[in-house]
Formats: sequence, structure tokens, C-alpha cells
Amino acid sequence: MLQSPARAGITLGVQNGLRVEHLPEVARQAEALGYTELWSEEAGGGDAVTGLAAAAVTTRSVGLGTGIIPVFGRAPAVVAMEAASLQLLSGGRFRLGLGASTPTIATSWRGEAYERPLERLVEYVDVVRRLLAGEKVTHHGQVHLDGYRLQLPAPLPPVPPVYLAALGERALTLAGRHADGVILGNMTPRGVAQSVETVRNAAADSGRTPEAVDIIGRVTVLVEEDLDLARATVGRIAGFYLSTDVYRRSLTRQGFGAEVDRFAATWDGGERAAAVEQLSDEILNAFAVFGDEQTVTRGIARFREAGLQAPILYPIVQGATPADGDGAVERLVAVASRLRAS
Repeated sequence: MLQSPARAGITLGVQNGLRVEHLPEVARQAEALGYTELWSEEAGGGDAVTGLAAAAVTTRSVGLGTGIIPVFGRAPAVVAMEAASLQLLSGGRFRLGLGASTPTIATSWRGEAYERPLERLVEYVDVVRRLLAGEKVTHHGQVHLDGYRLQLPAPLPPVPPVYLAALGERALTLAGRHADGVILGNMTPRGVAQSVETVRNAAADSGRTPEAVDIIGRVTVLVEEDLDLARATVGRIAGFYLSTDVYRRSLTRQGFGAEVDRFAATWDGGERAAAVEQLSDEILNAFAVFGDEQTVTRGIARFREAGLQAPILYPIVQGATPADGDGAVERLVAVASRLRAS
């Protein structure tokens, strides 16, 4: 194994044929490879907390973070309890990642109206921080509590830092003003550099030390020498995201306005395969860095150069399914091992 002093994380979730029972072993092996942090995910499969709880007792030094818990569908008191438990269980290695999520997850899947998401996010952070600090909290706004205090047997060692997922300029500005860290995702290196500037400026404008805000980002990676196969795989991912207005706006801000407009006209006209086929490799790289190992390694380096303090890798293992059993762990770890020096 090649050792690197640079921070690097890996996604801990039920992707690539992994099942929940595999996550403790993935966490153990990722730590042994030298990964410095593990970040969970939560959308429609496994939750963000369970795998980290298992990782907390099978690892000793690696950082652990939720990447992310949506602020819709979970009361802040519940998240505070989960965060406190993970911080105690891990001996102080936990970071709480929160985000506004999407209308589909909030409303269609969790039954809450997706209203004023950024306002809710700011209130949520304030309430959770006060609860983790031991305060008795009453709050009536986007979230509601009446005289609740987190009942802990001992003080936290210390209160875990709060990270916010951010994509648009308003969310990035809020994160720079209020968060200990920012989680980026689905951006090109150019988009990362723009986002880093927005976050740093917002921190400075609010009287904070800009460099004190930790900026990390999820980087999906696909090591695949068959470029046609790789493009087809990443194209499916890109099509899924670019079918939504939020990612069309994001890629437009990153300088791909004309290409996004062509995609939208073709996709919305019903020619979905044609819409994906016309996407450039540069815009595809916002959704996954792909190619042979050397190409992927260089791609990860470009994200570091753009300002990511820790890329959180999300490896794609082609053809993996839950039927792979324990072999899914071996295949994921093999990819993670090849990329750790990036």
C-alpha cells in the first residue's frame, strides 16, 4: 500500500452490491488502507446512521460522518440523539452532515412538504447544536420543540462539528456563514473552485476565519479502460441528475449553459438516449471521473487542486449486485486500494 499524508475518504453505503452487514468490514479495511474518513449516504436505501455505528466499533482512528442526513423526515431531536450516540460510540470522531435534500426525498418518500428548505436547514442546525450543547430548547418555526433537553450520561467529547451539503450559491453562502464544514458533490473542478470562493467569501463576510471552514466533496470514480462502456455508465448517472432543474442550474453556473440547454431540449423532447449521447466528457466528469487508473488518479488530483481538502470517493464497481455476497467487499476494497494514493 502506498502511504499518503493527504486526507481522503470513502463512501460507506449499500452500493456496488454491498449489504448492510458488509459495512463493518468495509470500514475496517478502508482504515487499514489509510483512508482518513468514512462518510455515509442516505436516499432510498440504507440509512446514514447504522453503518457508521458499526464502523465506530470496528475502527480506531478514521473520521466518521453522515453525508448526508436530510433535514426533512427526521425531527432535530432525533438527529441530536443519533449524533450524540455516534460521537460517544466513536470516542469523538463523528461529524454531522446535514442537507436540504430534494423534493422527491422530502415529499414523495418522506411525506413532508418541501417548503423553504434553506430556512429550515439554518433553523435545524441551530436547534441541533443547542441540543448537543446540553441546552433545554423550545423553538417554533420551520421545526418545533417544546422544552426538550438531550439526556446524556456524560458531556460529549466534544460537540461534533456540523457540515452542510451545498450546491447552489445561496446554500454555499449559508454554509460559509454557519457551518464547520461544507460537502460538495456533482461538480467539475471548475465548479469546485467557484464554490470554494463563495464559501470562503461568505465566511469572511460574517467575521469568520475562511480557512476554518472544512471543504470536502464526494467524487464518484470509475476505473474502466473501455471508454465506451465507461461513458455509457456515467451517462446514465448524468441523465438522472440532469433531468432535474437543480442540477441543470448548477451545471449552467459552472459554465455549461449551452450544453445544458441542448441536453434539456433533447431530453424534454423525449429523446433521452440522444440527450445523454451528446454530453461531453467534461460535463460527464461532474458526475464521475472515469478512465484507466492513471486518468482517474489525475482527475482526483484536479479536485484537490480546485480546493477540496478531502475528496470522498464513491467507487463504481461495474456489474456488482447483492448476489455477489462477500465478493462485493473484495471488489470494492480492490478499487479503493488502487486509488488511495490519489
